[in-house]
Amino acid sequence: MDEVAELRHMLMGFRVSELQVLLGFAGRSKSGRKHELMGRALQLLKCEGNYQIRAKIKDLYRQRYPRKLSSPPPRAAPPGRVCIVPQSVPVRGREPPNGIPVHPDVRLISLPFFEYIDDLVRPTSLVPRGMSQFQESYVVFHLTPRQVNLITTSRDIRPNSKNEYTVQVQIRFCLFETSCEQEDNFPSSLCVKVNGKICPLPGYVPPGTTEAKRPSRPINITSLCRLSSTVPNHVHITWTPRNGQRHVVVIRQVRQVTSSCLMQKLKAKGYRNPDHSRALIKEKLAHDPESEVATTSLRVTLLCPLGKTRMTLPCRASTCNHLQCFDLALYLQMNERKTTWVCPVCDKKALYKDIFLDGLFREILDSAHCKEIAFYEDGSWRPIDQDGQDQESKAAVKAIIASNNSLQKSVIKASSETSSFQKREAEIIDLTGDSDSDDDDTDDDDNDDDDDDEERDEGIDAGDDDKSMDTDMSLYREQISSTKISSSINGYPKRVSSSSVIMPPSSSTSRSMAGSSSSSSLFNHPNFYSLPHQLEFPGLELYRFLNDDTDAVDEHCAQLLLRRCLDPNT
Repeated sequence: MDEVAELRHMLMGFRVSELQVLLGFAGRSKSGRKHELMGRALQLLKCEGNYQIRAKIKDLYRQRYPRKLSSPPPRAAPPGRVCIVPQSVPVRGREPPNGIPVHPDVRLISLPFFEYIDDLVRPTSLVPRGMSQFQESYVVFHLTPRQVNLITTSRDIRPNSKNEYTVQVQIRFCLFETSCEQEDNFPSSLCVKVNGKICPLPGYVPPGTTEAKRPSRPINITSLCRLSSTVPNHVHITWTPRNGQRHVVVIRQVRQVTSSCLMQKLKAKGYRNPDHSRALIKEKLAHDPESEVATTSLRVTLLCPLGKTRMTLPCRASTCNHLQCFDLALYLQMNERKTTWVCPVCDKKALYKDIFLDGLFREILDSAHCKEIAFYEDGSWRPIDQDGQDQESKAAVKAIIASNNSLQKSVIKASSETSSFQKREAEIIDLTGDSDSDDDDTDDDDNDDDDDDEERDEGIDAGDDDKSMDTDMSLYREQISSTKISSSINGYPKRVSSSSVIMPPSSSTSRSMAGSSSSSSLFNHPNFYSLPHQLEFPGLELYRFLNDDTDAVDEHCAQLLLRRCLDPNT
């Protein structure tokens, strides 16, 4: 029985050429695929007394592995054990001539969607032999009754399911590196056959190229395995060495996990303390004395960057530096379809083991009904409306606008009251009326010579003055009305007083003011009618607006204005 097992093990290491030679020697058909040739060769071992066939198998094996003439072939592995038969691997327990260990201590990263159960083939080196472009290696493993039972009872028979096994046989490749955990990495031009059937690899061939662009992922070979504890499973691996890279293969039994299961595991851990996030906010918004630019607030959204919907389970990775969270359910569902584990905010690696639920965002989602919020230096937060302002700032702006409006209304009201008061205070002096009674008390002691001159002038011009009095009176009324209209130029009320009346620079002027109103010398003066109807003097108007009670200043300014009008060169 031991000899038959050893011969079986020898046959497992034969290539197609050796199998064809053996079948031709035995008189059997040499056509067909390798697994068909292997089945015919194994049938030869069942014949009793077939010593020539057994000798031929040993002879072909010595030609296949010439360095192992002095060593007996290894025994077949019992159920549940592993038998690795690479192209030129020596007896178990020894290392190849180049010193590369057969089972290196290589650790692969854990896969969140696959729960580890058992190793079917430990990490095994894929060592290139010779100068051939394509290298090949053989791996043989057996399943125990328990492992077979786990697989057969795990078929998903729910409606609308793919009717697949949730417990799988999985093959993985990675680089030969023992310093840290390794990610999946396929060798170049990889081809895997399980029990003579080609295993489909993930990926696709881009248009216009011959090399397939394959993402390195675990390969599910459950459907190609023989689910029996008595029949071994053979794996044939072909690859092309490139750039001196060495790879490792491992076969495991795993259980597939859904995104809802992973979500329940994280929810069982609970939310992180909100004070942790507040401390991070204070640290980010702390003022740097050496920096000229200071950040006073941070705006974040309550919508998930993946689905643009309101988050229900806010989470982020501990390896990220930002405060923005994303929805846990959407993130796990996205990675369940296409495993990338990349943060949707900063595009950095966000592995499942680094994800945690944020307690501060949970509190904000429970109390706020907006889409955005702003964090401040003390760790507090405020909601932001659609206009991009937080509610308190917007209320403050409204209060300032309201106060400005009330102040403006009060100023307008005060100015209107002042204007109406000044309009009531304004007086218009009618110089055409009888002024003898008003000036008798003040002008009785005036110079008698002025009176005589006035009487003499009246006697000379009495006839002419009577004719032109009506015209002069109308012109003077126009002059007085224009003075009244100009009192509100530029929005500032003016005070019209007797000092604002323009008088001609002659002795007859004072006599006319002191004497009878019948005198017409004032209206015949050549400088009287040449004055403009509206005199612009903004400085004086502004000063009067600010100092309404100062009459002395008004009189002085009027005198200066009179001099300027009479003599433009002054």
